[in-house]
Amino acid sequence: MGLDIDEDARFERRYYRAQRIAWVVMLAIVGLALAGLFGGGPISSYVVQGRGPLALDAVLPRFSRYSQSETGTMRISADIPRGATQMAVSISRGLLDLIGPVRIEPAPGQARQSAAVVTYVFDLDGAGGRVGATITFQPHAAGLAWGIVRVEAGGLASEVGPLWTFVFP
Repeated sequence: MGLDIDEDARFERRYYRAQRIAWVVMLAIVGLALAGLFGGGPISSYVVQGRGPLALDAVLPRFSRYSQSETGTMRISADIPRGATQMAVSISRGLLDLIGPVRIEPAPGQARQSAAVVTYVFDLDGAGGRVGATITFQPHAAGLAWGIVRVEAGGLASEVGPLWTFVFP
């Protein structure tokens, strides 16, 4: 003598379908985590090449975390013409409002602020060649930060963007 349990084929099909969807979602999350969505990995940072004569490159993490201890790094480099004595790097406020800089290497000679951009001016020796700056930042809030980076030196200018980073809460 056994239990009499009614079978509901329609319910079982929906249940198995929901299970398969849940497995696909879980595997997608694991795959994205391994690829770098939540930390280091191939999709965790990207290089953007700029437009203009200075061959500007910017490297920025795609994802950051809003926390007290975590910092991110943005690297900017450009081909500066011989004879240029200053390089001005302008960064959109939209980018800096969420990820404010805590250290800039080399240290800029001066910084100027306007409503739309913050400009850091670096003194150069005039030799020209590939020059770079590294900006270490700490996220101030969670959300999507995006903006444009513009470099001016020796009467030439290049810009790269839009750059973006998503700050996890």
